[in-house]
Parts: sequence; structure tokens; C-alpha cells
Amino acid sequence: MLAAPALSGCVMHLHASTNIVAQDAAVPVSLSETVRDADGNLVLPDRQQVVGVYDETFHAYNIPWGIIPLHPTTDISDSVNEAVAAVHGDAITELTVVADQCWTRGLAFFWFLPIVPSCAAYEVRGRIIRVGQAAPPASATVER
Repeated sequence: MLAAPALSGCVMHLHASTNIVAQDAAVPVSLSETVRDADGNLVLPDRQQVVGVYDETFHAYNIPWGIIPLHPTTDISDSVNEAVAAVHGDAITELTVVADQCWTRGLAFFWFLPIVPSCAAYEVRGRIIRVGQAAPPASATVER
């Protein structure tokens, strides 16, 4: 299971948070540059072909005053599965999460009211890869 807790930047101590997971992803999702293949071996970069970029933005809201999360968990499995299938990929590597405030930052004057939500936008990016064979060493020569 991928779990990348992401917290937004705070303004006036108000924030929204969510746990980003990919529990039902059909492919491996990794925060690092490697994943494991079906045999459990690391798929190093020399066996990876980048076939696309995963780039989605998700939003999370909290009320009142950022205390109660309306989206405690954000499951990106469906989005991951669609993106990887569209380019016939095998995995996502180097997944990153960048958090920022969203449209509610303009409501700062009203934040003393408990009904005004706090919001965070989470940009989730990664490399969609296809696993191939390792390239032969550069010093290898073919003998006849």
C-alpha cells in the first residue's frame, strides 16, 4: 500500500489534510526510482522505459477551522490505473506530492466562521514506466 501523508501549507493556522493512497492500484507505485518485478527483484532504471507522466491534482477540505477533515483519505487507484493503462505501462516511479492552498485562501476574512472550509490542492506526479530487459554492458562484444 502506498501511503503518502500530505499536509498543506498553513495560513493563519488553517489547513486541510488528507492521506493519499493507492490501495487498489493494478500496478506498483513507488516514491523511489525503483519498483519490484513479479519475481521480487528490483527494477533498476536501466530496465525502465518512461512511457508517460502521471500528473493529477486532488483537493481536500476541512471544517470547522480546519479541524474536521472531509476527505481523510484520497484513493488515487482509479486515476493511476487509467493513466497507466492508457500508455500500456507497468508501474509508476518517482511519485511526488506537492501541496498548496486552493480557492479558500481568498476567504481569509471569513475564516473566523466555522462553516467556511479550508482547502488544499495536492499535485501528484510520477513517471509511468514499462519494464524491459537490462541493456547489455557497454564493454560486451558479440563474437562470431
